[in-house]
This record gives sequence, C-alpha cells and structure tokens, in this order.
Amino acid sequence: MSKSRNDEAYDAGYEDGKNSHVIHRFAQSHSDIFPEQPGDSSYNGGFWDGAADRHDDDNSHYQGGSDDSSSDCFITTATLMSIGKSDPCEELNAFREFRDKWLLNKTDGQLLVSEYYKIAPRIVAAINALPDCGKIYNDLWKTDIEPCLGMIRKKHFNKAKSAYINAVAMLKLKYLTT
Repeated sequence: MSKSRNDEAYDAGYEDGKNSHVIHRFAQSHSDIFPEQPGDSSYNGGFWDGAADRHDDDNSHYQGGSDDSSSDCFITTATLMSIGKSDPCEELNAFREFRDKWLLNKTDGQLLVSEYYKIAPRIVAAINALPDCGKIYNDLWKTDIEPCLGMIRKKHFNKAKSAYINAVAMLKLKYLTT
C-alpha cells in the first residue's frame, strides 16, 4: 500500500524536525518573521513530533546553569566587550540572572540554553573573522541586545526571551548558513 500525500508530508516533517535545532524550529514557527516552510499541516505536525522526539532522546548534553558569573553569554559578552565593557559588568550580570533565575525555570528554558551554547560560539567566531566585526557588534548592541536588556530591567521576561531568540535566529541564518 502506498503512502498518501499527507503521510509523506508528515514523514518529511518528522525527519526535518528530528534533525532540527530549537532556534531553527522557532524561526519556522514564526511565519511573521521567517518564511513559511514548504508543506502543509501534515508536514508541520510531523516536524513538531520529530523535534519533540529528538529532544526527548537527547537532553544529555545540557549541563545546567552555573554559579560562575562569567559563564557562557557568548554573543552578549562579545558585543559588550567590543563596545568597551568588561566581564563581569552590570549588563552581563543582568542577562546571566535572567538566564539562571528565570529562563532555566521555564519548560523550554534548558533546551533553549543548550541550543544557544551549541551555536553561539560559532556565531561569535564567524563575526570575529569579519573585518567589520566592531561595527557588527555595535549594531547588534543597538538593535538587539540593548533593547533586550531594557526588557529584562523592566521585568518583561517573556518579551526579552522572544527578542533574544529572534536575534539569535537571525544571527544564525546570517552567519552560519551557507
């Protein structure tokens, strides 16, 4: 018996989801920001099921938060150091507190942080390899990180989470996609 078109779309979505990363999935789920993934509701259902199965099977890489105040704010650290801040500084401490005390306590928090730890060092390396990296970091500060910091300071944590996910997704698409 041959598979229906819906079954094939679901299977394709499932495989893509199983092989996807959380930032990429987030981008695909926000069609107002990112283009729609080809396919139909069967594909999308399969995608989310595959993504869920991938992460149910593979959460061993997450190391959890750290009490070390200099831990793993790669993009923010690189940006702030580029504009003359040191580590630690008030801004980095605010982001780390947001991550450790709020984000990691959310359902998807550990998954988001784990994914960030995988891709952020590569994003920073890609930016650092460019001759205009200082300008890139300055623009990143003005357009993404400083506004996100403002949201954190106002305790608009859900907005800050969405803004930072969007920023990282855009950086991933720009600097890690060939």
